[in-house]
Amino acid sequence: MNKYLQLILALFGAMVCIFVAIQFSGAQDQMWPTPGLYLVEIALLGSFCLASLAVDTQAARMVPWGISGILLTFVILGGFSVGTPLRPALLAFLAVAVLRSQGTSASPWRGPAIGLAAALLQAAVMFAIILFLEPNVQW
Repeated sequence: MNKYLQLILALFGAMVCIFVAIQFSGAQDQMWPTPGLYLVEIALLGSFCLASLAVDTQAARMVPWGISGILLTFVILGGFSVGTPLRPALLAFLAVAVLRSQGTSASPWRGPAIGLAAALLQAAVMFAIILFLEPNVQW
């Protein structure tokens, strides 16, 4: 039952990620290339979380935590644009992460720590890409 619930939640989250990427790709401005990179990343993240369910190793059990952290960055920094429709995917992947972490011998803080590290790294990468591709951006 637990595996089926994980599969259903991961499939739902992946579908939301892909749908959001497709939905927002039509509204992308050609003068601002970074949203295109982020939309491809969002679609790949959803697919990667779903694919991680096929592997049952300790590292694969931490993948949903990392993806949840990355999506958390999009939800916070994307605020009123891409962040709002990504909330259901974030919640689905968090549920998958919690379900996959049950019954492991790892520390209970390991998964959330990976998620937090992934969120901070994603934010740093996003700001670095913006500063590199758009050096004249005003904050």
